[in-house]
Amino acid sequence: WFIPDTVGNFRTALTAPRGLKEQVDAYFAEASTRVNKLRLNLGARHERTRTIGRVFEPIPAAKIPAIYTAGTIPYINYQYSNGRKNQYGEYDNWFFSGGAKYEFSRHLVLQLSAAQSILRPNYDNLAGVVTFDDTRNPPLASVPNPNLKPETSDKYFASLQYYLEPAGTISVSAYE
Repeated sequence: WFIPDTVGNFRTALTAPRGLKEQVDAYFAEASTRVNKLRLNLGARHERTRTIGRVFEPIPAAKIPAIYTAGTIPYINYQYSNGRKNQYGEYDNWFFSGGAKYEFSRHLVLQLSAAQSILRPNYDNLAGVVTFDDTRNPPLASVPNPNLKPETSDKYFASLQYYLEPAGTISVSAYE
């Protein structure tokens, strides 16, 4: 029923382990205060991220000697014989946050806040295997890139909350 994919399994075992180191150095400062019924807070965070990705750089099919038959284990061994190379990446970001909370009464509170956030790149995109698809026209290469930058976003929140005694809340909130 099933035919083992010996060559595919060999290539996967050879190239699947990822080699990636990521170091994040960060610091944060926050200030908060209260003025009567108004509470305020502000924050700033700085992050510096460094990556080292160990990446295979296989030999393109056009440069592999004819003595190797495509789709065989000796062919795969030759194709990946250059081994892995270190690729370095680095980026740094500032993130700001802040909020305000105002108590109209003991039961009615307005809250506003904003923050910046980060989504780091997927490790598979930072370190992995360089692949070539020579069957396409034009040929297609896929290359891991330790220099990929993260996605950043700004988040906003507003809420009006009414507290019910002894326990409960009615609130209207909006997010962006």
